[in-house]
Amino acid sequence: MNAACFLRPAAAMLLMTLTGVSLADSFADEFARFSAQSARSFEHFSETGEREFARDFIQDWQQFNEALENPLPRQPKPSLQPGVSHQQATHAGAQLNHNDNSNRRSSPPSVSGGFYGHRLITLPLQRLPTLTGTTAEALQQFRQQALASDDFNELIPLFGFMRQRIQADSYAALKLAEELCQGYFLDANSRLACSWILAQTQQLDVRLGERQGRLLLLANSKQEWYEQPFFKVRNDKLYVVNADTYRRTQGATHLQTQPHLDATQPTHASLSRSFLPALENLQRISKGSLEVELDEDFTAYLIQQPLLTVDDYLNDPLPPYLGKQLAKHYGDAQPDEFPALLAEIQGWPYQIDQQQFGMEKPMTLSESLYFPFNDCEDRVYALAALSHHFLHTEIAALRFPTHLSAAVKKAGKWVEADPTYMGATLGMRQPAYRDMEAEWFYPVTAVAEVAP
Repeated sequence: MNAACFLRPAAAMLLMTLTGVSLADSFADEFARFSAQSARSFEHFSETGEREFARDFIQDWQQFNEALENPLPRQPKPSLQPGVSHQQATHAGAQLNHNDNSNRRSSPPSVSGGFYGHRLITLPLQRLPTLTGTTAEALQQFRQQALASDDFNELIPLFGFMRQRIQADSYAALKLAEELCQGYFLDANSRLACSWILAQTQQLDVRLGERQGRLLLLANSKQEWYEQPFFKVRNDKLYVVNADTYRRTQGATHLQTQPHLDATQPTHASLSRSFLPALENLQRISKGSLEVELDEDFTAYLIQQPLLTVDDYLNDPLPPYLGKQLAKHYGDAQPDEFPALLAEIQGWPYQIDQQQFGMEKPMTLSESLYFPFNDCEDRVYALAALSHHFLHTEIAALRFPTHLSAAVKKAGKWVEADPTYMGATLGMRQPAYRDMEAEWFYPVTAVAEVAP
């Protein structure tokens, strides 16, 4: 592949419409500079490397169905309602929140278009490759035609440019590649094959699988994706990104197990810092004494991510735009104000995930603020985020068989602080767990900044 192809987009190409809005000169100049830089830095994705990849790809495509596992994570989230009765809560000096619409499902956040609110450039690409099947030979032919196509090679710097512009991390980059390819390939298999190529040009370790004529996009992840099918290859877990497609099909699976020579970065789903919110679809939300504007597009992205482990949610960094708003409320807070923060979160309306969503759904702070209800683990994650960022207190989560509680470090000792047990002060534990020891102890370890 000739690296000079990245210099091909001319000014007329750069000034294509951005979903109906003409690109500004500064935007075009920014893309031109990125395109030139890409041409210089893309030499690692060389013709020699592609020839070696083509040889290995044909040899490596193999039946791998017996290796599929449907795992529970190492540290699964609680799946049952916390064992505290109305009488027990009253004895503690408070009552559980009840709602007349407790069986009403929460509506998903809306999406304003493009990539979760970010508008995408539309290029008039006419001469794109055609995928003729899902065999290793057909996929390799599609790849060779794509990398030899001037039109397809316009997509590569465009993808890199959009990823850089919105600061999309590796998992968000996969979704961005899918969204970009959808504009040029109508067939689902072609879109996935396009996404596979684009993601590998960004050095991400993604691979392809095939099951009953449908392609699977596989991501090498060091994280646990809760209840997501994966293939275990050596010491790697290759998770099925389009898991719904896998679950709808049956039969043997063929799998590419060999990574590309230059695409070796594992894929992570990093929650609230996955990309910069577009801030084009804001919703004013009130939660207790808090009033913030949340980006519905960004919340829609968060809710579709793979479910992760307790550690991931507990150490979730705040998105900068939300952190700035919360700083106006909590910016001057001191560690000794922790009891007030605990009481505030205890007062949030409570509902288990099965009632609100019809499924298990741990939530980041952004999601807990957006949706009307939350349950025990959501409150622990919210407490951890707010106390860690603004009160600068040491926080940990305590996992019981059917419940997640929290602890705060006071005078060098850990003291339980349960954000679900209404009216409970520091050191109080729900009666249902009074004689139990916590199964797991998860401290907050990440250091995340509020500002970008």
